[in-house]
Order: sequence, then C-alpha cells, then structure tokens
Amino acid sequence: MPRHSITYLIAQVCDLLRLAVPVIVARAGMMTMALIDIMFVGRYGVADLGYLTIGNAAITTVIMASFGLLMGTLVMSAAAFGGGNFAECGRVWRRSMPYAVLIGAACTVLGLFAEPFLRLMGQTSVLAHEGAKIALILALGAPFLMAYAACAYFLEGIKRPVPGMLIMLMANLLNIALNWLLVFGNLGMPAMGAAGSAWATTLGRVVAFIAIIFYVWNMADHQKFAVRVRLTNGWWRDWTQWRAQRRLGFAQGASNSIEAGSFNAMALIAGLLGVVPLAAYGVLFNLIALTFMIPLGLAAATAVRVGAAYGARDQIGVAAAGWTGLGVCIVVLGVISLSFLFFPMQIAGLYSSAPILIMASAPLIAFSSSLIIADGVQAVMSNALRGLGDGWIPAAMHLLSYVGIMLPLGWILAISMGRGAMGLVEAVLIASLVSAAMLTGRFYIFARRSQ
Repeated sequence: MPRHSITYLIAQVCDLLRLAVPVIVARAGMMTMALIDIMFVGRYGVADLGYLTIGNAAITTVIMASFGLLMGTLVMSAAAFGGGNFAECGRVWRRSMPYAVLIGAACTVLGLFAEPFLRLMGQTSVLAHEGAKIALILALGAPFLMAYAACAYFLEGIKRPVPGMLIMLMANLLNIALNWLLVFGNLGMPAMGAAGSAWATTLGRVVAFIAIIFYVWNMADHQKFAVRVRLTNGWWRDWTQWRAQRRLGFAQGASNSIEAGSFNAMALIAGLLGVVPLAAYGVLFNLIALTFMIPLGLAAATAVRVGAAYGARDQIGVAAAGWTGLGVCIVVLGVISLSFLFFPMQIAGLYSSAPILIMASAPLIAFSSSLIIADGVQAVMSNALRGLGDGWIPAAMHLLSYVGIMLPLGWILAISMGRGAMGLVEAVLIASLVSAAMLTGRFYIFARRSQ
C-alpha cells in the first residue's frame, strides 16, 4: 500500500496498538502492585504511607536502572526478529538471563545500605529506619523481578507480549490477596502495615518469574527461537560477542537511573517538608507512574517497531514507526489528562480516606494534567531513538533535563520560595518539557535523513 495513504497510517496505528496494549497492561501491572500497596497502606495509616513512599524512593532508582540495563534484550531481539534471524532472538534471551540475575543480586546488596543512605539525605531517624525496612524487603525480590523483565523483553521483542501481560495480571491478583492478609492482619496474620505490603509485592514478583520462565522454556516453537540451545562458547566466553547488547543496556540504565534518581530525590525533598506533603507527593508520584505505564508501553512497542524496521533496512518504516508512537501517545494521554484536571478530589480519594491527605493531594493531581503528556512524549521519543541504537545522547538529554534543571529548580521552588509540594510538581513539568523537546528534535533529524 502507498506509504503516505490513510490506509497505511491506519495499519501503522493498528500494529502499534496490537503490540502496545499487552505491554501497557503488563507494565501497568508492575505499577498496579505499587498502587495496590498504597491503597491498602493509605487506609492503614498516613505515617505508614510515608514509610512506604520513602522506602520506595530509596530502592526505585536502582530498580529502574536495572530495567534499563536489560533494554538491550528488547532492542536486539526485535532487530533479530525483524531481520528473520529467529535463532539469534533465543541467543539474546539466553545471554540476558544470568546477566539479569546478577543485576538483581546487586540491587539486593544495595538494599542493605538504605538506612544510612536515607540518613545521609537528611531524613529523620524514624523515617530512615522504617523506610529502610521497606527498601530491603523490596530489594530481596529484585533478582526475580529482573529475570522476569528479561523474559518479558524477549517476548516483546519477538512480538509476543500477551503472556507477560497475563502473568502480571495474575501476580496482581495475588498481591491484592497478600495485602489484605499482611497489611491489616486478616485471618490471624500479624498486622504489618507498610512492611506487609512490601512483602506482598516481593512474593508476587517471585511468582511472576516462575510463571514466565516456565512459559518461555516450554513455548511450542522454542526450537525455532533456539530457546534451549546452549550458547556456542558458554555465557562467559560470549561476553565480548554481545557488546552492542550491553552497550544499549548501559545507556538505557544510565538514562533510567538519571530519571528515577531525580524523581526519588524529589521525594527526599518532599520528606523535608513533613509527613503529609511526603504522603501527598507519594500519592501523586504513584499516580503519575501508573499513568506513565501507558506511554512506557507505547514506547516499548515503538522501540520494537523502529528496531524491526531498522533491522529490515526499511528507512521509511523507521520514521513511520516513531511518529505513529508519538501521535498515539499524545492523543491517549490528552484524554486521560482531562480526568486529572476535572476529578482530582475523587482520584485522591481512591488512595486514602484521610481528609488531610486528600486535600493535600488534589491540587497536585489537577496540576499534573499537563505534566503527564510531556513526560509521555519524552518516553516515546527516547525509546524510538534506542530502537535505532542511539543510547548515550538520550541519556545525556535526560541528565541535563532532570539533574541539571529539575533538581535545583525543585529545591528553589519547594524550599527557597516556600511553594511546598506544588513547587516540586512545577519543576517536574518544566524538566519534562525540555526533555521532550530535545528528544523529539533529535528523532526528527534521524527521520529526515531516512526519507
């Protein structure tokens, strides 16, 4: 069909959504665990919600960086799939699994140092001690979470995202049941509050890993993808032969750690404002992160489609895949932003029944209606660039936006100018707009070259 026809555009959107919707559900499933945790803990007590927020802030940066380190699995398997080299897809997955477990183990070790880190960041002794408990429990599940992510990225790269979606939905159902048991102490279990919620999430991640590794190993076409075929020289000897896969991961890991670290640093600033502003920021951060799963799913699907077109040497397809992802992202988030703008009190009420927390969260939610669009655009464009193997320039753009602009501006607005949690959200919006503009401009340059 003609490359500039309406039919071609519809085909592009349909292919994007076919890939993106299961990925969105799976990614949202990861964040829904955090949403479920907050909803249960928010009804248990405002103080425990603060502990959960600060504990997540202490460990989320390394978790997000670890997801980024595995991004090469998605991009390289997509490129191999687009080029028709199906056996290489399986080799990408085989190389990724021990790497994922090692990365997860490193996260667990770092979790041991959460309390001194939080104290160093100026948190009170109570917040540091209780938050560190949460961080360590979540860190214990990191090896399982990273191994799950490697499997999910492989399946997404070969355009098979539905199993990961179904498994994550199952894990969320388990998480709800475990939260009900462990947070409030039902059926004779001890009431553990925030710690019980963290254990529920960790156990859900373990079950998700077991389910997805079973699926990948027993795929009906596992021979086609060489899933069970040993690497030619063993994993350690093949280390130098997949430098490109690791390099993409390093760039994405740096980018993720910059962005997540900056957002979590903002949570640490919120901790200096008091328990209620911290809890309100925690509500908003979870809401934004949950909404962010939509552009993140679209971004992953865009990376797969750009990578497949790049692997097939389809230059026009590269540009079409990137711009389709951007357009769909803006339309979908534009609709969602209206609910943030017109129903902030109702949304805040989903997180807590405490009037003081609802009143503190609602203005932040309303203001963030524009933020989620800018944040989504930068996510889709950065992944479109990574589908082309462009890793370090997007990471540098994230560094400038979120470390160079957002952090100092957040401190100035929230602390120096006394705007509180609203000042933090304003800083996030400005940084996201800058990042979105730079990344879109860079992809525009690539797209122009391909036409």
